[in-house]
Amino acid sequence: MTAFFAHNATVVALDPVETLVLLGEAFDELRLTRPAVDRMLVHGLVTEVRRLSALLVEAHYVAADKRIYLPLADLSRIFSGAGDDGPVLIPLTQEELAQLAGIARPTANRVLRAAEEVGALRVARGRMVPSPACWASGSPHAEVVVGGRPCNGLRFTLYMFGPH
Repeated sequence: MTAFFAHNATVVALDPVETLVLLGEAFDELRLTRPAVDRMLVHGLVTEVRRLSALLVEAHYVAADKRIYLPLADLSRIFSGAGDDGPVLIPLTQEELAQLAGIARPTANRVLRAAEEVGALRVARGRMVPSPACWASGSPHAEVVVGGRPCNGLRFTLYMFGPH
């Protein structure tokens, strides 16, 4: 498998990480001697194909504003500390969020400014601070609300098309 394909990837870590590498021949030997590794790889590939298929559906059928709000809701949950009542800081730029949403940065900027105008979040250089009242719900069908009322212009249902 590895002999026929050149592999290239770029990863940007938001936190300090340690990486380990298993080179081609050692990886091939591991796959041959441990069939469970091949089953795990097939499962991982199937999961990734499903995830990419869900993203393709979103790209074709979900409006740009919702495609920004979906990752914002996920990131708000990810970056909120357990039991931490302080503000949630999402350390992403508008460009990075636009890439996550699969839209152009100017479109992301327009959507984020509209959300900022109604108090749903604050955008700063290299980070976003979502309003906890607006993005706190963990339900896959949660409406984005501020202060118990829908955010002006941000009311929608977060339909999860994939493993969000």
